[in-house]
Amino acid sequence: MNVIAEWNSKKFIIDADMIYGISSLSVQRSIKAEAVESSKALVYMESTQAGQIIVEVELNALLGVDVQTEMKWWMDKTNTGQRSAFKIGGVDYLGGDVMITTCQATDIKVTAAGVVYACKLKLTFKEATNKPAVSTKKKTKKKKPTGDTAGSTLSFGEFRLLEAQLNAKSGSTTSTVIKSN
Repeated sequence: MNVIAEWNSKKFIIDADMIYGISSLSVQRSIKAEAVESSKALVYMESTQAGQIIVEVELNALLGVDVQTEMKWWMDKTNTGQRSAFKIGGVDYLGGDVMITTCQATDIKVTAAGVVYACKLKLTFKEATNKPAVSTKKKTKKKKPTGDTAGSTLSFGEFRLLEAQLNAKSGSTTSTVIKSN
């Protein structure tokens, strides 16, 4: 038995008795990043985004699959928010549990007796975590102006925040370019 991928107790396999294969597979991981202007353009990570796996499966009774039972199993797992690691070729690319968030059945074929004998399933899994996204950005306390700001020194971030606030009040969308000598 060749196990292509697995999630929970379900295995996507190809063997002599059954083909429960994957017709399309994608894995996505991303971060939210922000560019900061200075003498050199800097990019820093703000926070990680939830990873995602999308699997498309074609089920057919002629290939040894009980399509109706499988379709119901996936729908039930989606309704309960089931979590488990998704492994592709034995490798857990997202490094933890994913939760099935969507099960979409299309091209459903039904016999005259009402038995589902073929369908396509599109399964979406999202990274499951109990922790909020962690920001690597340093937080600074906002200083309230005391009226006379002549001669005050602002950090670059404080300057950009002040500039954005002033632009928002005036409706301007221009940006100030600062060059150091």
